[in-house]
Amino acid sequence: MDKKVTDKHLAEIAKFLPKWKVVAKLLGLEGEMVRDIEDRYRDGEDQRLEALMKWVGKDGPQATYGKIYDVLRDIEEGEAAEKVEELTEKVEELTEKVEELTRGSIGLHGKWNTGPAQLSTLHIISSVLAFLS
Repeated sequence: MDKKVTDKHLAEIAKFLPKWKVVAKLLGLEGEMVRDIEDRYRDGEDQRLEALMKWVGKDGPQATYGKIYDVLRDIEEGEAAEKVEELTEKVEELTEKVEELTRGSIGLHGKWNTGPAQLSTLHIISSVLAFLS
């Protein structure tokens, strides 16, 4: 769960994030920032998404699935933590698949093979990377 949270998953997490103000503070957002989010955004999902985006902006590579999972566990939001864990497993599976496909598409001299099978593989890799970003 050491992978950085992807932007696409931030929107997904925002849909089910409970107690967003508590979570935001535990993720290190200051009270003033939380109040600003609350004032600027009326919709609850928008507030949750903005809080998560601020956290990622602040923590950068340390904004991981594991961090948000731990915070949700700490506040006894097991169901939400399990959803984050499921997203983490998806990311890890896709990352492994990309690595596997990449290894099969690189020739002996470190150059990309460009036959039909390799081009299909590159298309799959491109799709997976688009999902992860």
